[in-house]
Amino acid sequence: MFFSKYKNERCIDRGDVDAVDFDVNDFTADATWRDLDLSGIVGARVARAVFRCDILTEVGKGTIALKQKGITNDINIGFREALASGYPIYADITVLTNSTGIIQYKLSDLAHTFINLTVKRYFV
Repeated sequence: MFFSKYKNERCIDRGDVDAVDFDVNDFTADATWRDLDLSGIVGARVARAVFRCDILTEVGKGTIALKQKGITNDINIGFREALASGYPIYADITVLTNSTGIIQYKLSDLAHTFINLTVKRYFV
């Protein structure tokens, strides 16, 4: 059974999503926190988004970090790292948006073969 500290929270499952929401052209890979606007998907509100992340770098170990905009402590971020150069990252990461539907991302400062992020479901 799933329990949430958010009273009356409901899950919006996006079903069989047939395209990624964000691809390599939507990101800047420079090891800096940058905004990612989810309001077109979850609305301009606080939501808990569950992402499917698919990332590949051919040279160097790729990393991705996601967090709620405004969070300053690294313990509160979702983070994944490739095992080695040329190994893809396939992961689910859950992150809370801020009140306007914004999260932040940080990608390793590497050339990425592909970056695909898709919101699988979200909770409001």
